[in-house]
Amino acid sequence: MSFPSLPWVLGGRLLGLLVVLGIASYYDWKIREVRDELWLVGGLVGGGLLIASSGTTNLALLGLYVLTTIFVLQHFVAWDARLESRPHLVLALEGGIYALVLGAAAVAFFDLQPAPPAEFYAVIVGVVLARILFETGLLYGGADAKAMMAASLLLPLGPMPLLATLPPSLQVPILQDIPFAFTMLVDGAVVTLAIPLVILGYNLSRGDARLPRALHLYRIPTKELPHRFVWLRDPPPPQHPREETTAEDEELRRQQAKELLEKGIDEVWVTPQLPFLIALAAGALIGVLFGDLLLWLISSFP
Repeated sequence: MSFPSLPWVLGGRLLGLLVVLGIASYYDWKIREVRDELWLVGGLVGGGLLIASSGTTNLALLGLYVLTTIFVLQHFVAWDARLESRPHLVLALEGGIYALVLGAAAVAFFDLQPAPPAEFYAVIVGVVLARILFETGLLYGGADAKAMMAASLLLPLGPMPLLATLPPSLQVPILQDIPFAFTMLVDGAVVTLAIPLVILGYNLSRGDARLPRALHLYRIPTKELPHRFVWLRDPPPPQHPREETTAEDEELRRQQAKELLEKGIDEVWVTPQLPFLIALAAGALIGVLFGDLLLWLISSFP
């Protein structure tokens, strides 16, 4: 497993990761928005530690680390906003950036001596994975994708779990080189499996036990709809385009509440807008403490 031997580097990475994701989770819970400046700070710290962890004076390797850091950081800067009227140019520039980085990584793998360590490639894989998940809609919010990208720089590869001892079947080299961003994503997804049980418990405490709706919906007064981070489900709303900002989403719920109250509907069924970023932060903490839960599950079968 390619991981820095310097304790202060590992400590800095773990501290930076948990602080950045902790702050991001707080803002995602309170206002459902996270400023890009937080990801920039995390990325700069991660890039600095990535370069420090290499312990090399090889200019080619250092250049690759700097290029990779810039590759990640450009996702946290709205440089494409100035080219909003020229989407084809934005697409071409983004494609060129990705092609440059992936091409440089491929050339380095086959020709550079010494070859870049696994953590260098883990950063790139984590960023590309986050971008694919966002573009395909599997990650709904841009902040979720940016959290994975920042985590890729802050902690490219997971350390040995702090509170668990991996069985020999999980200590093979190929498993130790899984990008930590993937571990964080998987562990975060596992955390979300408990959400239906929480909603069910809340509904049971209020006497709403009809399944399956009690697993994913709950009742609120219609007048509270604009002030809750929820999606209206019953009565079903008309189709609306995906809202991009918190303000747009709040205005949509305000209009829905107004229309429903005019119809005499005093209660509605909603589903919560659960910030997946918090699940990602929980997944990162679980990954640091216990490792990849999916691998633990697989190893439990004979």
